[in-house]
Amino acid sequence: MITPSRWITIFFPLLLTALAGPILSCYRERNSDALQGIVLPAAGHEHELKIRLSQVESGIRTFNLEEAAGHTHNVVLTEEMVQTVKAGGIAEVQSSVEQYHTHIVRIERFF
Repeated sequence: MITPSRWITIFFPLLLTALAGPILSCYRERNSDALQGIVLPAAGHEHELKIRLSQVESGIRTFNLEEAAGHTHNVVLTEEMVQTVKAGGIAEVQSSVEQYHTHIVRIERFF
């Protein structure tokens, strides 16, 4: 039988190491190249936007929102918006019109 003091000195550090690695790896990945696109709800639904800093830095300016409610939208970033996000600010852009509505999208960088 393993005593509580032996568990704390041997197994707890191993468990902590096993759990901390993936958590920290995810945090580093999320913050290394990630931009967050928050799509505000409209017409009773939301969309998701997946966007990476490397895409923006390579010159891509048009991004598609994920499909929801049977349609999708896109957003186009201006150079001014890109510079704002790179500097740590928040850019706000309106999506294309689909099914008689648009969505406001806020884009910011993870540090």
